[in-house]
Amino acid sequence: MFLYKIEATTEENKSIVVVVISESDEKAFSYAETAIRREFLVAPKLTDISLVEKKYLEKGKAYVIENAVV
Repeated sequence: MFLYKIEATTEENKSIVVVVISESDEKAFSYAETAIRREFLVAPKLTDISLVEKKYLEKGKAYVIENAVV
């Protein structure tokens, strides 16, 4: 199993970061898209979805996600 950090961009040029546990890249993207659809009342239209980081899953692994406010 792997821990994935996936970033999606919406039509409104907003960035959404999703952290997913999955056994394959393909399933990780599918899980991320499903999580995004479930999170919002109206699912945003995605223009891009990218794998930012992939780590082998083990105790103590984590991602630090910086939230920049403009």
